[in-house]
Amino acid sequence: MTTFTNYSWIAAAIVTGILFTAGSLPAGKTYPELMRAENSACQSGDFDRAIELCNAALAMKIGRVAASLAIMRRGNAYFMKKDFNRALRDHDEAIRLDPKNAAAYVNHGLDMDQRGEFEKEMKDYAQAIRIDSAHWRAYLQRAAVLRYKGRVDEAAKDIAQAIRFNPRSADNFNERALIKIKQRQFDQAMNDCDTALRLNPKLITARITRVVLDSARRNESRAREDLEAIAKLDPNQLGRALNSIAWFQATFPDSIGRDGAKAVAAATRACELSRWKNWRYIDTLAAACAENSAFDQALKYEKLALEVIPAHDVGRKEAENRLELYRQHKAFREEVISF
Repeated sequence: MTTFTNYSWIAAAIVTGILFTAGSLPAGKTYPELMRAENSACQSGDFDRAIELCNAALAMKIGRVAASLAIMRRGNAYFMKKDFNRALRDHDEAIRLDPKNAAAYVNHGLDMDQRGEFEKEMKDYAQAIRIDSAHWRAYLQRAAVLRYKGRVDEAAKDIAQAIRFNPRSADNFNERALIKIKQRQFDQAMNDCDTALRLNPKLITARITRVVLDSARRNESRAREDLEAIAKLDPNQLGRALNSIAWFQATFPDSIGRDGAKAVAAATRACELSRWKNWRYIDTLAAACAENSAFDQALKYEKLALEVIPAHDVGRKEAENRLELYRQHKAFREEVISF
């Protein structure tokens, strides 16, 4: 194994603005111990500590493969902190150090997703699968992109592979539920939600999906129970859940899932919880108003969303298109269900 000295990594730390003092290094820890501690820190949401532990690992005399892993995981922590530029820089470096690091390509793909560069994202997942044909996360993430793009049959094939290689992943079953919703297979989607929550009762995304399905099926009692569970698990996710319900009720292509009045109520509450700072929630409220035939209100809120949305955001063009639709007194219908 090729090794390099700590001096090169201290220099790199200076360049990237993350130099730490010797006193901050965990004393007497081996590289595997640092990586285990880093994983625990990430699991608990302490991403600053995770970054510190990766830095400590990178200060050791380790090989390129081990360094690639540590830098990749540091990039993951930056991503969770929404420091997307540093995340991308770390994932680029992880790939440079170890071109066979399939997980680094998956994480690089997530960087591309955040930037709206879907073609590059898909290339990253394809490369990860070429390196490791059983890399279930690559199949999972590619399935999500394919679903978002409306390529549902291809998404279904990828998620089947993801479940084949990891049948214990709650995320896999939640993604298949989303695909089943797009295919109008609601009973199967509900089964997958239930499976996801058996595997991981704390998976908020699965609870959100199940809330949406229960709302569509008028099972309001369990929908309320799941909303209460979400609020207990992470109060910050309640707005996201309400927004998902409202978006579904306002824009679903089939009338069976739509309810304009309830969509307005849920979207309004989501906006209040975010203090009217989340443009996606305001955009949803506009769609809900349009579904409720309140087109003046729809125009008002879509214009407000466009005031809040960053100029570079990939969703801006779609919001502008919806604004024009509301000017024509037409409601928006979502052919690609995503929440």
